[in-house]
Amino acid sequence: MTGLAGSGKSALSRELARALGAAVLDKDAMVTPLTELVLSAHGEDPQQRESSTFYLERVFPAEYRGLMAVAADSLRVGTPVVIDAPFFAYLADPDYLSRAQQEAGWPTTVHTVVLWLSAPPEVLRSRMRERSLARDRWKLDNWDAYWREAATMTCTWRGATVIEVNSAAQPPGRVPLAVLEAVRRV
Repeated sequence: MTGLAGSGKSALSRELARALGAAVLDKDAMVTPLTELVLSAHGEDPQQRESSTFYLERVFPAEYRGLMAVAADSLRVGTPVVIDAPFFAYLADPDYLSRAQQEAGWPTTVHTVVLWLSAPPEVLRSRMRERSLARDRWKLDNWDAYWREAATMTCTWRGATVIEVNSAAQPPGRVPLAVLEAVRRV
């Protein structure tokens, strides 16, 4: 499950996992306390990730390596997983997903379905304001700069079924039936 901040990844991830009997691996829940500690220990503002070179170059890649490793552990024992993470720095790399899966030791029999959540900018901005998370502060304070980059993002990954879902057209947290059926077919 990937998409921009406010696209509904967490709500949809929980609903999809419930429907599939899968584990939810929410990157923010898994790594935020440790990430904030590491950033603070290095004299960085723990809430300003997007503006921190240290975070983007050192911490961010480690977060995703750990996330993919935890997913591999679950998959190796036969537990399906729903990963809830933005993957923003990796979306433009068509080979990222297959390379990350291989490096983490995912079983080769796993077929990956990527749900790319999208929504109009005013919906994303409104949702970020409503949830009022410290990690969204930079995005909201620098909306024009953030949106210039965010508007160009799309998932280019090969080796997976990629399904785009307009989350603004769905009730919050509801998995569209066509999406659920497509995921179950895999």
